[in-house]
Amino acid sequence: MLTSRSEGATSNKRTRNSSTNAGSARVANAAATIDARLGPRLAPIKPSLVSQPTELQGTIISLTKEMLELRDAIKQRKTSYARYDQPSKDPTTGNVVKDKEGNPLPFVPGALREKCPLKASPAANNDTIMAEHMEKAKKEHAEYIVKMIAVAKSAAREINIREESLRSTLYKLINKIALASVIRAELTVGLPDNCELGRPEFVGFIAIAIIEGSTAAFATKLGMDTVQALADDCQKRNTYPTAMPREEDMSFVTPIVTKLLADIPAFTNTLWDHDDERDMNRKVNAEIKKELEKAAIVESTEDVEEELEGIDLADAPKERLTDFIDKRVRKETEKKTVQFKKAMRKNSLGEAKNQTSMPTAS
Repeated sequence: MLTSRSEGATSNKRTRNSSTNAGSARVANAAATIDARLGPRLAPIKPSLVSQPTELQGTIISLTKEMLELRDAIKQRKTSYARYDQPSKDPTTGNVVKDKEGNPLPFVPGALREKCPLKASPAANNDTIMAEHMEKAKKEHAEYIVKMIAVAKSAAREINIREESLRSTLYKLINKIALASVIRAELTVGLPDNCELGRPEFVGFIAIAIIEGSTAAFATKLGMDTVQALADDCQKRNTYPTAMPREEDMSFVTPIVTKLLADIPAFTNTLWDHDDERDMNRKVNAEIKKELEKAAIVESTEDVEEELEGIDLADAPKERLTDFIDKRVRKETEKKTVQFKKAMRKNSLGEAKNQTSMPTAS
């Protein structure tokens, strides 16, 4: 059947519009999928992630998330072990606990706070010899606690183990991104003439160059004192061989190094700084909340005192007192209900399961 030229044009326009709409839908779905995989904590890496090959994006997300989780563990343990260098504090007031002479008591881990397990029977309490035995037992138990505190403090080696894992994961990330960059350069500009290095050698060289181009502050975050120490560690742990390219090969490898020095911090240092700022904001908000709650308690107490001053307790109607108490209880109950609902909504927002511990009032 013949169709007019205008009908054919209309049909072609519909086809183009349909294809455009389908393409837009695919792009939107892909973006939504990436957002779901990243979650709020990894959201800052999205602009850099989408510039990487699609085949590599899942690996980058996994390695980036693994490094964040390792940093969480390192920060938590550093906080825990730092307590050994501080005096013991009352968990309720935060005040330093002191002995009878007014000297600060050292921090003792919860597992070591038990009193001497040896106890005399009631029948032997007044026996002088038994009393000497029990005093000796208490003294030796106290000495044991001091020794175990030193042992527990020396177990900070587990921080170093996690820092080693963090560095190894970083090297894996650099290798993967470097390999993708080498493959792209091979296919776009080609290898230099008579090049004797293969992909593994180029990747190994690029990884060391990326590390050497970092900063001392970055090396410190990875548990190393200097950039050179970090580069030496990379050369020792990296699974890719390192070889020095010829001068003719540098025109191939230099643009890759320059680009990756700009790209990789988005998945490491920049993200870590953003994450640290996020944690600090949580701590600040927790402290502000604690102070506001203290102020609210003081204000509530003053309100009660003011109300009671206007009531003759000796001759007050029972109903008035009951109404006043019910009003205060109802107000506090409503306040707690609102806080609970807010907490439930926050917990359902789908943040990463492994998060830095939230500060508590203790």
